[in-house]
Amino acid sequence: MSEEPWDQILDMLDHLANTAATTPNLDVEATFARLISEAIVEGFVDPELHVDDTARWLTAMLAAHRAAREAHPEVPSDDDGAVLRLIVTRWLHPHRLDQREPRT
Repeated sequence: MSEEPWDQILDMLDHLANTAATTPNLDVEATFARLISEAIVEGFVDPELHVDDTARWLTAMLAAHRAAREAHPEVPSDDDGAVLRLIVTRWLHPHRLDQREPRT
């Protein structure tokens, strides 16, 4: 059984964030677009997001992540990776009103 598209997005993000030899490029962007489209269908990514724009921004976030790593080598790479994952997860996941705690 293959991984869910959401897992593939996060795996790809982790891999590219930690692999200096691979430069985020149009191929990376196209792969993100395909995975985002699939993840939208499966309910893991907010359907209001434009697929190509989201793929472009994910790719740009990888470049920004690398710039942040270069500017702040004192921050552990695992910590930076966790922040990147958190930002991406909160940005891409659909807002689910039914999962919010009721106000008291």
